[in-house]
Amino acid sequence: MPPAEKCALCVKNVYRAEQFQCFGLLYHVNCFRCAECKQALRVEKANRSKTGELYCKVHFKLLEERQKRKMEEEENNNNCTIPAQIIIEP
Repeated sequence: MPPAEKCALCVKNVYRAEQFQCFGLLYHVNCFRCAECKQALRVEKANRSKTGELYCKVHFKLLEERQKRKMEEEENNNNCTIPAQIIIEP
């Protein structure tokens, strides 16, 4: 008997009767939920983050917006210039 496959989220054994496949990965039906609101997801409305977390369309959009703002803030912080001090000699 081959070893049971693991759920991509909880990493526990997932058996045929309880498995769900999406993004080429296996999940428990009960694990296939939005990481934010915990709503059960449908394949066509599921989004997967770079870290592997699942999100509904609404929360995935919010996640993308937060990441974009964070990148812009970091970029702005890196582009800050410190005004040069003017030294006036008597």
